[in-house]
Amino acid sequence: GNLAHLSRAGASMTMKVFGALSAAAFAAADNFDLIRARQTAPRAHLTGSDHVEIRAKLNAALLNGVLAMPKPTECAAFTLEDLGNLEEEFFHMRSPELFVSDLRAPKHASVESVRKEVLEDLQYVKQHPAVFEALRDSRCAELAMQWVHHLDAKARLALANRKLPLLGEKGTREHAPTLLRNGHHTIVQKLTKKVTCQIGHDSKAVTRGVWEGFPGWPYEVTYNASGYGPYPFWSGPGPSGSLSGQGTPIYTRWSAVLNAERLEHAKCSTRSLFGEDMPCTHLFLGDQHAYLFSQDEKHCCESSYPGYACHLTTMQRDFYRVFQKKETVDNYISEHGYYSGKVKKYSMHLTRPRNFWFWYVTDMNDRPIEQGEGPCSMYSWSGTRDCRGPPKMLWHQYDPQSFSEVTLDPEVFSVPEVCKTTKQKCVVQPTIFCGDDENTLVV
Repeated sequence: GNLAHLSRAGASMTMKVFGALSAAAFAAADNFDLIRARQTAPRAHLTGSDHVEIRAKLNAALLNGVLAMPKPTECAAFTLEDLGNLEEEFFHMRSPELFVSDLRAPKHASVESVRKEVLEDLQYVKQHPAVFEALRDSRCAELAMQWVHHLDAKARLALANRKLPLLGEKGTREHAPTLLRNGHHTIVQKLTKKVTCQIGHDSKAVTRGVWEGFPGWPYEVTYNASGYGPYPFWSGPGPSGSLSGQGTPIYTRWSAVLNAERLEHAKCSTRSLFGEDMPCTHLFLGDQHAYLFSQDEKHCCESSYPGYACHLTTMQRDFYRVFQKKETVDNYISEHGYYSGKVKKYSMHLTRPRNFWFWYVTDMNDRPIEQGEGPCSMYSWSGTRDCRGPPKMLWHQYDPQSFSEVTLDPEVFSVPEVCKTTKQKCVVQPTIFCGDDENTLVV
């Protein structure tokens, strides 16, 4: 389905200057560090509802908090060599008694390992200069985490005259789509391992593997579903898609970590695009780029690009929150047969046109059951699916048994070679569906 929303972002840390302290004060600070190391969750003033808010709060703490950096400096002011030297210096000053086994755990067991990774990054940037910013921002995040969680008061005092990096302006969520589009999968993997502090400070999301449960989705999922109605709905003449029966098989891999989604549809309305209807894949990269291509990867068109009024992107883990209405429906029956019984239904409609509805359905335990869009709110006034448009009626029903929390390889979201050179556009039309404003269609 598609629904209007505003996108989000990602990255993170915390601190304050210590000045001249007495020996007694050092002991108190060491105790403070040990107590803090045992805490498994950040305090409320350092959490946020999205990564932009989290990053702002953590940088504010690095500037003015109880563990503030003595000379906090914008991440953009550092080179990779600068950051590598700082990480090596931090390595020699860190306190093993502060180490924990969660996302704050040290990434390197030896200084040789630090040097090796820095050298690998420098060599990669020399060959691919475009990845510099992503690697720099990930190192700034890593150093901020180490400043807070690996150094004691004495070590921080010894660095009183050093310029230290604040968090960068971007995190994994912003960097990953472009990196994936250009095939830098190893760099994406590095970012997902390093830029993790914002996850620990996210009041709506926790570390991968410690998912808080439905109705919010896990960080990465795969699922099977059955589709009804035409897909993609804006592509022009082609099969209308059945509104009954078993539906068309769909397989989806979705990642909030990489801000990407890959949806494989067994029967697509691609006649006007590729000359015939065929199985297709829709790839969304979260930076407003999206590609629709045949599953044999012989045909491809660009379905979204930055700045287009109806640009497409992935949905958020808590997308159900954008719906304006919530109700309970008795005696729901899935056409495919996945589920029947009482459900929760979330719904909303556009301001223009007002008869364009979106809905999301879960079971009473908040597991996904259905998501769709059309000229009515799931059912017509007579209780059928035969709603008269435009817009077109389409939805998909999730297979609850297949909906699984996973860890995805970034290569899953590789852009096919045919898409890298395509000149063909297949964007959403008409743009009245998006109001020609900043609304985004989420598929």
